[in-house]
Amino acid sequence: MSPALLSFVLLACEARPVSLDTEQPPTQGQQSNSPTPIPSNGSNGQTGQNGSAGDGNGTQLKAPTFYQDVLPIMKKSTPGQNYKCSVCHPNYMDPKIVSVPATASGIITSIESGRMPLNGDPVSAADLEILKTWRRSGMQIGTPP
Repeated sequence: MSPALLSFVLLACEARPVSLDTEQPPTQGQQSNSPTPIPSNGSNGQTGQNGSAGDGNGTQLKAPTFYQDVLPIMKKSTPGQNYKCSVCHPNYMDPKIVSVPATASGIITSIESGRMPLNGDPVSAADLEILKTWRRSGMQIGTPP
């Protein structure tokens, strides 16, 4: 199935429309969609000049990538974090499919609404934030294992 067709199918299944432009400037009283720092050991959550996360000591943290951050979340099978993504969505193990903006947004929307994972454990807040940060930071693929 082509990525465009898959995106159409995912969007057609949504109860509400998903905007392809998720980076709209906030209106007065709304929060910005600017990248959120990725928690790490010793991180104080400070953000660098380019929006990347820093540890407060001038060290920049890397934006999440598909292979290093997203794929391990989708493959999680530890007790309490067995999301079972690949059972129903084996194509989501392919970065060419998941890194389509509409697909990534659809995955996040499905998790936030509680529709997914259907037969797995709920996605942790930390893992959901990694997925959101990956989406906001341009969905980098990274280096295959």
